[in-house]
Amino acid sequence: MAAHPKQTPSVLSTLQSEVASEASPMLQFLVRHARTIVIGILLFIAAIGGYWIHLWQADKQKAADARELGAILAISDTGQRVSKLEAYLVSSPQSLKATAWFALMESARQLQDYPRVHDAWQAIGALDPSLKVPAGMGMASALAMQNKYTEALAALDSVSAGLNQGDALIVNTQAALYAEVAGDYDRALAAYDALLKLPEAMPEVTLWTQKKAALERKKAGTATP
Repeated sequence: MAAHPKQTPSVLSTLQSEVASEASPMLQFLVRHARTIVIGILLFIAAIGGYWIHLWQADKQKAADARELGAILAISDTGQRVSKLEAYLVSSPQSLKATAWFALMESARQLQDYPRVHDAWQAIGALDPSLKVPAGMGMASALAMQNKYTEALAALDSVSAGLNQGDALIVNTQAALYAEVAGDYDRALAAYDALLKLPEAMPEVTLWTQKKAALERKKAGTATP
């Protein structure tokens, strides 16, 4: 019998065997851990679904909160609006607190309820540090409307450090007025000196110079026996 010639493996069969030998551990891993992998995929899908449900519910809640605040702001009676706003602020969402406080401040101003105006500005400054300076000026103005000029000056002094030139112009203008009314002439003169150094005050430099000179004469007159 003639001997069969020895068959040489083809390139294709060789590649198939190599791929099979390389893939076998991965396939075995997938088979062994199929249950865990499927559970993990299902949990991932559930997490994505839960996230979108959370966003949808959060949007619904935000819309409901906004409608509640809007209904309060639509109240025509200012006193009633103030009472409703104060009640609303007890449990209002963080995202709407600033809006509610500004609304309360403005409503209290309409009632000329300056203690409430002061407290609203104080809450606004505590809520948002970026509003610290306007809140300080608002508090000072509310105190001045109650003839509490010394306290108003203290409120201005609490926000006077590191002011930009625009804010410095407003703060020192207020300080000069309040200090003069309070009889603190040195503090008023210091405010005028600060104003005269500001480029923003240059259009009014003649006015500030005249007011400073008049105050110096007034101070000298009070010092005369």
